[in-house]
Amino acid sequence: RKGRMQTPVGYSEHDGDIYCGYCGRDKGHGHLPSCTQPTRVVLFSGGVASYAAAKRTIEQHGKEHTQLLFCDTCCEDADTYRFIQQAAGKLGVPLTILKDGRDIWSVFRARRFLGNTRVDPCSEELKRWPTDKYMARFTPKTGIRVVGFTWTEGHRYDRMCARLAPWQVEAPLIARPLLEKNEIIEMVKADGIEPPRLYALGASHNNCGGGVSRRAKRISRGCSRPYPMCTPHGNAKKKRSGNSSARTCLSCAIAWAVRSSR
Repeated sequence: RKGRMQTPVGYSEHDGDIYCGYCGRDKGHGHLPSCTQPTRVVLFSGGVASYAAAKRTIEQHGKEHTQLLFCDTCCEDADTYRFIQQAAGKLGVPLTILKDGRDIWSVFRARRFLGNTRVDPCSEELKRWPTDKYMARFTPKTGIRVVGFTWTEGHRYDRMCARLAPWQVEAPLIARPLLEKNEIIEMVKADGIEPPRLYALGASHNNCGGGVSRRAKRISRGCSRPYPMCTPHGNAKKKRSGNSSARTCLSCAIAWAVRSSR
């Protein structure tokens, strides 16, 4: 961050408290021998790919230097919370959940702007900014972000590295052995964890209840799948029924917004 005083490697100041820059804990716990290696913070989205990335990170660097970080957008499918807790228990590493109570629609209304394929204010305010604030307890040398990008998402990895420099970013699934999504799902099942239910319903990911604003071009016609949160199915039906308490997936909601603007 520009204009910020440089702090010694191993310590950083965050929200008025002093944390150990290696493990992220309050430095009052003492600088133990184990606090001499960087901490890898897995950006745990609630999907199977980020689980696989966390598993590889632990295999390579150990549980002691690995954490899970989940940013709750308040638009997640209910089964996501079951999955992240079971996954954290299986991996045996701490899970931190960041949540400020807003959902993506609160962000859209505040910005007076609907997220789309070019600009995603929802991810910026509910995921990237909270993550950057959390990582401020580390330094670029002692805190490493780990993402669940697969071998097909090298372009996303390159963009993220450029945006966050000089902070380090790792994507274990880009390295060999390369895995397809169905192979990752089978690996999760083999570990005794039931994958998030949206995969069985045809969703390609488990973010924001199966819909992401950056994929609006693909989902602008509506999800056309019986996602659990679509009650009633489709935001247009919700509008006509007057059932303001009914939830819809992001695909249906964006489809309704697109049709309404025509």
